[in-house]
This record gives sequence, C-alpha cells and structure tokens, in this order.
Amino acid sequence: MARALAGNDGPAHLKVLNELFIVWEQTNPGQPFTAPEDLIKAGLLSKLPSPPPGMEFAYSPKRHAIELLPFGVKVKGLGSNSDDPTVKALGGSDAQAQLKMLNELVMVWEQTSAERRFSSPEDLVKAGLLSRLPAPPAGLKFSFNPKLHAVELVPR
Repeated sequence: MARALAGNDGPAHLKVLNELFIVWEQTNPGQPFTAPEDLIKAGLLSKLPSPPPGMEFAYSPKRHAIELLPFGVKVKGLGSNSDDPTVKALGGSDAQAQLKMLNELVMVWEQTSAERRFSSPEDLVKAGLLSRLPAPPAGLKFSFNPKLHAVELVPR
C-alpha cells in the first residue's frame, strides 16, 4: 500500500484511498464520511498522497467513493472559494480558459451523474456544479458538440 501511495500515480492513489474508505466504514459504523481527510483523523493515513497537478481528492456521497476532480470543483456544488483556479478561469474573460474548465466540469458531471446523458452546458448548472454559466464573448454562446463530446463556442 505504501508503494501505491508513493509517486504521482493518481489512479493508484485513488484505488488505495477507496480501499481505506471501505476500512473506515467498517471501523466507524454510524459515522458519516465527509472528506478524504477523515482517513487521517481515523489514523488510517498519516497524510493524503499528492494528487496530479490541478487535481484534488474529494468524496462523492452520490457515488459513495473518493474521486479525483479538477482542483476547486466540489461535487454537487458544495462550493469553492474565489481564489481557486476554476473560479478564476470561469469568472475571467479568457474564453479558452472558460472552455477548458467547462469541459473538465463535463467530466465531473459524468462521474457524478452517470445515469443521465450530458446534453448541454446548462446541465452543469442543473446539477449544481455551477451557479451559472460564464459569460461568453460577444456574439457567441457555449454549446455541447456530441460528436466531439466537448463544450464549444459557437455563433449565436
């Protein structure tokens, strides 16, 4: 297990964290699991492994698992602060940064809403991952291209 937590292998880290999560559940019946840091509080880990750059480990109650998400994105809109890169990118005027973050949120949406098919950027708002879509550049709008499986900017 220590070997799997060394290095920068996000998927290996995730596997170990979810195995420890199962141990945590078995040893803490009746207590709600709220975050990966609960594994440290329970003495199952001394510290969390380092996630890949721009990512973080987060607990998804809906999927009942620890997941690897873009930094600052909280599952089902649990919030984030104005200093995190996701909020800065979506709140800024850089359309390419906005597209990148929207497409990362599509991946999060798919992990947390697997039973539904993604159909438009508004799904991110409906799922609570965003309070609203960012303002696109003048004359353009955000649209989902199912062939490319990506959010794009298209003329209004």
